Amino acid sequence: MHNLVFFVLPFLCSCSNKEQTGIRIAWNNNKATGISLPKSLFADLDEETLATLLKISLLDSPDSTAILGDLRLGNTIVFEPVLPFSRGLSYSIFFRNKKIGEFSIPPAVIKDAPQLIRSYPAQDTLPENLLKIYLAFSHPMSEGQSDKYISLVKNESDTLHDVFLKLQPELWNEDRTVITVWLDPGRIKRGLQPNLRMGNPLKDGESYHLIVSHLWKDAQGLLLQNDYTRFFIAGSRDSISPDPHQWKLDVPRKNSKEALIINTGEVLDHFLLMESMHIIDREGAVVKGTFQPFNNEKNCRFIPETAWKAGEYSLVIESRLEDLAGNNLNRPFDRDITQGKTPLTRAPYERKFKVGE
Repeated sequence: MHNLVFFVLPFLCSCSNKEQTGIRIAWNNNKATGISLPKSLFADLDEETLATLLKISLLDSPDSTAILGDLRLGNTIVFEPVLPFSRGLSYSIFFRNKKIGEFSIPPAVIKDAPQLIRSYPAQDTLPENLLKIYLAFSHPMSEGQSDKYISLVKNESDTLHDVFLKLQPELWNEDRTVITVWLDPGRIKRGLQPNLRMGNPLKDGESYHLIVSHLWKDAQGLLLQNDYTRFFIAGSRDSISPDPHQWKLDVPRKNSKEALIINTGEVLDHFLLMESMHIIDREGAVVKGTFQPFNNEKNCRFIPETAWKAGEYSLVIESRLEDLAGNNLNRPFDRDITQGKTPLTRAPYERKFKVGE
């Protein structure tokens, strides 16, 4: 076996990056999902034995931690990592704890680099007890590292610390293009130790810059095209729950595909607004369509897939809908539990409207 190791060493180390002699990189949907090695290089070792002797790690990694993955023995030896190999990184191959070669994953094309498209809420003035920020990207992003790349600067000079809640796993949507970033609730809720010790993350009247570093990589290992900076001012505290009964509805005409306009009177959570409302017809069937915030998120419209029929409808709102401070329809986020008031448990809320005959 020692002779075999010496034979493999020059064979693999002479490889080029793209399609190396003996090493082939497997691609799926523009992701490097595995590598294959010639079976002949490792004599007649069985799959179980080979799995204990062959290891792949990041090139020049201080601790040479093995990349987790599955190894299969067929016409070739195939290794598939749990997560795709990262673009722009190089990896070492070890056999019997000796390095026998390396390979590199080429970086993605710059024009395909991801962008941070927008952050929500989009207003220039936000409540000092703002609870959540959404970051929307053009590409699926790498996970578990948001705290390294997101920062908040006060008055253009003071970088704040311990502002964001560190969650593992992070809160991503299904395709990893939108992340929910929470400001630390322990600092927002008055009376809790983090609030008493460090105070609210934001302060009424102060200005802030939300900065996202271009060093954040997407799922392909490609850096963001540039830094993202967002300016806003903290306004007064919001401790009042939204009240759907105060909303104004602009009802569409029958036989039209006009939008139902919903004026909520305040800015609500961007994504919850689209997820927590439904239109029901008088037979109890859900009317298919799309809810879209607009007018700088101060209004919402429902666009139906088919024309409205004359008759009665209900706008149904789930009680989980929140404003920017996390106050949902049933209770404020930061309420005084010592007063003994029992919060409402009404769910869902309903507003009826009629499309003319």
